[in-house]
Amino acid sequence: GAVTPVWSMYMHFPYGTTGLLPGDVCEITEANDPNLRGRKLRLLNMQSEKSHATACRWNVKEVGNSNE
Repeated sequence: GAVTPVWSMYMHFPYGTTGLLPGDVCEITEANDPNLRGRKLRLLNMQSEKSHATACRWNVKEVGNSNE
């Protein structure tokens, strides 16, 4: 009967980024956190647009592991 939270993952790209499509895979090549380097994330869908957006935000799912 325990409730297990489900975490959604997302990526932020600079505002105005173009050319991204659902299904594209991004690989993290540089990060302050060494645990992030080398991880691959599939773009699922763009989060809702806002009138004054400051970033291009995408919902993602990690690929290349048992959770794929």
